[in-house]
Amino acid sequence: MNKISQEQLDAGESQLKRSEAMINSMTIEERKNPELLSNSPSRRKRVAKGAGYAEKDVMRLVSDFQRMRSLMQQMGRGQFPGMGMPGMGMPGMGMPGMAGGKKKKKAKKKKGFGQL
Repeated sequence: MNKISQEQLDAGESQLKRSEAMINSMTIEERKNPELLSNSPSRRKRVAKGAGYAEKDVMRLVSDFQRMRSLMQQMGRGQFPGMGMPGMGMPGMGMPGMAGGKKKKKAKKKKGFGQL
């Protein structure tokens, strides 16, 4: 793997602090259900003001989160976006048609930003 430069580490740390400030400015309900922010400009404005960032930054955080959640759900179903054929070369990952047995029922995961 390539080494990460100090500049990249600093940029990542800065982005993490911005995200944390925005998440800390959300209500518990907004953390559990980020779609509330997608649908309500007044909520976005309040969170942005509380975090000290622009409303577009809050919207970017929410859209990035939703995109990542969708990607993780696809990967959980054995679909690997942009990787050609799903599940190829990944035996034992619980993918349809792969080494088998019964599929175990997973506990339902909570959506949202978690417990920050």
